[in-house]
Amino acid sequence: MKDYQADIVHSHHIGPLLYTSCAIQYNSNRIKHIHTEHDAWHLNNYKHRVIQYISLQLSTPIVVADADFVSRKIRNIFKTYPIYTIKNGINPSLFTIGDKYQARNKLQISLPKHATMIGNAARFETIKGQQHLIEALRLLPASFHLLFAGSGSTLVALQQLVRQYKLAHRVHFLGHVDDMPTFYQALDLFCLPSNNEGFPLSILEAQACGIPCIANDVGGVKETLSTDSILVPNNTAITLSTAIKSMPHQTISYDAREFILTHNHAQAMTKAYEQLYFSGGNI
Repeated sequence: MKDYQADIVHSHHIGPLLYTSCAIQYNSNRIKHIHTEHDAWHLNNYKHRVIQYISLQLSTPIVVADADFVSRKIRNIFKTYPIYTIKNGINPSLFTIGDKYQARNKLQISLPKHATMIGNAARFETIKGQQHLIEALRLLPASFHLLFAGSGSTLVALQQLVRQYKLAHRVHFLGHVDDMPTFYQALDLFCLPSNNEGFPLSILEAQACGIPCIANDVGGVKETLSTDSILVPNNTAITLSTAIKSMPHQTISYDAREFILTHNHAQAMTKAYEQLYFSGGNI
């Protein structure tokens, strides 16, 4: 902070909150501190609550919650501490509606002409629930396929599960994908069966591409969905497959994109942070 003569520091998550709060003490508190909370589940841990309390006392940062549910959680714990809510936004000029057949060709995915493609983009970790989506595929007609983008510690186990269920011809692992707009454009619907989430960007990105979503009701997920998408009460195979069957397939959702333009545009998010950084000034 001294080397760069920082005027403003923006921290994310509890570790950087603590480090930043301590460092500001050595800079005579002249640095403005903004802190964003992306989820609130970690505050169920008593140690985390103590660390967060101490950090808030050290530098009295401006605290921002990225979802209403996060804001409520923080207020329930820290009571009178002021909290701003600024929801995450994405760039709808980058994530836009496209031709799914061109997108599939670009990703080099060979599918039957009338296949319905369900997509998921997340780390391959147990908490992300990809195994439930694979199990749901067993209950769906053979025309349904799964497309995964990502990597992680459960990849091998998921691949073994696919082979066990004899679904290798219907489940496609792309690994790390740089061109995420093309990934979403290749889909008919997007599914996020996570056990835990904050305010997931993947749902925003998919809907900006006109792709309706199905997601488990955890964290701030319900705040991210348009009326064309479906919030499910759990991520069991039966619940997911039933929701998938009930959704119109192979149809672009313009309402989903309009929802993102209205509620989760990156420009609105940026403007809100600018007001906190510069007291209403513009970059």
